[in-house]
Amino acid sequence: MYLWNFGDAANAAPATPLNMPARWKDTNIGTGRRVAHVFNDPADPYTVTCYAYEPATRRFGSQTITVTVADPNTYFADGRTIIYNPGLTANTSAYPNATVVETASALQSARNALGLTTARMLMAPGSVMTFDETASGLTTSVSSNWRMGPLEPDNPSRPSLVAVDRDGIGSGSAFLQDRGDNCAEIAFYGLDFVGEWDSATETGRAISPFFVLKSTASIAQHLFMSHRCTFDGLDGVEPLIGGQAGVTFYHMLSDTAVTNWRNYGFLPGSGSTSETIYSAVVGCSIAQHVDALSGGNKIGIYNNHGAIRDTGSDHLFVSVCDLFSRNGWSAGFVHNGLTTTDDQPGLRINTTGVAGTASQVDRVACEGSILLTEQNSTSIDVPGNHVFDKVLLVGNSRTNSSLLNCTFGGTTVRNTLAIMPNVSAAADTTRLETFMLFNNASGSAENGPAGVRAQNITGLDLRTDAQASDLTVALVGDGLQAFPVAIFENNLFHQPDRSGTTPVSGGTIDLANLLDGYAPRHKGPRYNFLHQYGTLGSTVSGSGGTLTVPYSSVTDQVYNFNLTDTGTQTDQAYWQAIEGTDTLHVLQLTGFGGAQYHADRGDIAVAFGATDITITNTSGEDWAIGTTWYLRLDRKSLLPAFVSSLNSTITGLPTSADATDTDTLNLVVTGSKVYNDLLGAERPATNDTRGAVL
Repeated sequence: MYLWNFGDAANAAPATPLNMPARWKDTNIGTGRRVAHVFNDPADPYTVTCYAYEPATRRFGSQTITVTVADPNTYFADGRTIIYNPGLTANTSAYPNATVVETASALQSARNALGLTTARMLMAPGSVMTFDETASGLTTSVSSNWRMGPLEPDNPSRPSLVAVDRDGIGSGSAFLQDRGDNCAEIAFYGLDFVGEWDSATETGRAISPFFVLKSTASIAQHLFMSHRCTFDGLDGVEPLIGGQAGVTFYHMLSDTAVTNWRNYGFLPGSGSTSETIYSAVVGCSIAQHVDALSGGNKIGIYNNHGAIRDTGSDHLFVSVCDLFSRNGWSAGFVHNGLTTTDDQPGLRINTTGVAGTASQVDRVACEGSILLTEQNSTSIDVPGNHVFDKVLLVGNSRTNSSLLNCTFGGTTVRNTLAIMPNVSAAADTTRLETFMLFNNASGSAENGPAGVRAQNITGLDLRTDAQASDLTVALVGDGLQAFPVAIFENNLFHQPDRSGTTPVSGGTIDLANLLDGYAPRHKGPRYNFLHQYGTLGSTVSGSGGTLTVPYSSVTDQVYNFNLTDTGTQTDQAYWQAIEGTDTLHVLQLTGFGGAQYHADRGDIAVAFGATDITITNTSGEDWAIGTTWYLRLDRKSLLPAFVSSLNSTITGLPTSADATDTDTLNLVVTGSKVYNDLLGAERPATNDTRGAVL
């Protein structure tokens, strides 16, 4: 067991608001063999201490190192600072040798002029750097790094980078581009990144803020970092596309908030296995907007994925984080005979199935689920070294099958509290079957013997019989083809309000106080209307060609995965009533990754005739015969309400007032005593046999 103290107590509490137990909000400590930390303030030195305990021999030791963080005003003196100061309104007298610019293009030129010299760029308080369809993004064509932050870090008027009317397809869509092997370091801090995507209406353009493509291996190490930034209304934060053998990448979000995304919150890794990748998410809130729609087909006009998807980092460190997922694209539930989507997991680990990866997840509140498995069900699962310690898992009406699903051997889950609120499933049948499922059905020869462990787990199924008809829900399951080495011990499953269950009796603590600082966000399902689609029977000219869609094919049916339309047909009056307000219509060609044409940008014109809707192509680009088209007509003022009866609230928690109630939960706070070393060494059980410790 490893415990780290970074000697940075002044910055222990993240500046980013986190929806999680208050007692966990301390980024000055970390656990695991590999950790990550960002020092916000200069100091000479910080003292970092690592404590290690080996349970097999009962040996204990520690090691201390010092870390010096230079004063940036000294480090970036002598003309190595560039200040973005539109209108010259900010006071820059403290930086007499800085280059002061008023436009993004001038900032780019000033940075290029410094070449390989390490430099920083500072934005004036409240300044906005806007990128539209005519403005190219910042590039790293000749620079060794791109380091950018606020001129006045403590000023509440934060600088921002904003995408307006910007295409979401290709490398030109990003705020910052590194298309080659130019940049050893990309770091942003104290900035707000803002896009057009509105997850509550599924309208607008969704761009990725960064396009980083490694094409050679001339720079052996590459850092991407965001510290105390916010990302709102974007496609997601994806630090790397592609990769190179022999290159080591470091991806880190620190004290950062990501919300209102279309595709992913954070997508570390590269999807290949040739490089070495270390990814870290520390002190962050990666939480979808509470009003986000529930998602739909993976074609670029719906919300699609969850908070974090790790594509195969060699080591992933997630600590002191708040995760919330409420949308998806895969078929999950059947309601009224129609298949709807389920929520994507809040955290997915190693989706490309790289052998020998490691992850350390501690002090994380995840509303949704956690998935440790390949993205393809036909792939062979491989062992790794994955540890979950002090995790709060909260289900909702769209949780599919289990709160934690693991197919990778070498996984330990401990000191974890999993809660299913008193809410029925958004389905014709109950879907939650197991709180934690370990499944070795497609395991390699090494995967099963690597083993899995679930220790000191507490599961709270707070549903009544009326909300959950299945009385066979289990806390931990070793399903399908079992893991030959599976240790499940010191676990407690509690169903206080279900018939046919045995209550737990004894002394109690106030569990509600343990959860102080956390409240579920899930408001229940809420879907957009069905999109229209078809195939072009002839080429549509970019200088006024038309596509006609009859009202008979456009109804008020909300989305379902079958694309089955059972709704009421709309008419001209229906559309003319909202014609002046709901104007963000979009036509997309060829599906996922295809080109989009937006009415508000003048790419298309939409007219509501007596019997048909006419889409006029004014983009200047011809649409080829045989091309598949998808039409999203904006109806944001008519969107259905949330199914509020399926929202997530946690009620009925055991408290200290329940001392005489035989249905109360027994928890004893003794500290973490389940130790882990996935090489087969001893793992003593805790002294407390009654369940998880927060």
